[in-house]
This record gives sequence, structure tokens and C-alpha cells, in this order.
Amino acid sequence: MASLYTPTVASAYDSTITLMRMGLSDELLRRLHINGTHYLFAAICLNLFFSIWHDSYKVSGVSWILSVFAYYLIAITAFLGFILP
Repeated sequence: MASLYTPTVASAYDSTITLMRMGLSDELLRRLHINGTHYLFAAICLNLFFSIWHDSYKVSGVSWILSVFAYYLIAITAFLGFILP
């Protein structure tokens, strides 16, 4: 894959589209990656919801802080991965 990508301004988009359309397995891998990230965000949100529901943030503040930190870290990473070329 790295040998087919050309990192120039004029042809980077075209080479990315060509790589996406080369085979079925590439499309499947991309869709699995997208769905995996959605499931990860759902799992983190469920973790925070159940922490609030069971008042576990009162028992162990460190666990709550680490969960919120993990959520923000994943959200920032996803946002930067989305906006960077």
C-alpha cells in the first residue's frame, strides 16, 4: 500500500481513492475500523453511564477521573484523525 500512495498535493487524493477501490478487502477493513470506533465510543459512554447510575464515582474518584480522561483522550484522537489529511 505504501508503494502506491504518492504524498504530493496534486495526486494524494487520487492515489487514496485508487487504494480504496483496489479491492474488496480494503473496503471491508475500512468499514470494520469505522464500526469498531463506534463500538469503542459506545462502550466508553456505557461505562460512564453505569458509573453515574451506580454512584461509583463517589466510592472511587480515581476510577471516575480515569474514565472521563479516557473518553476525552479518545474523542480528541478521533477528532484529530478526522481533520488531519
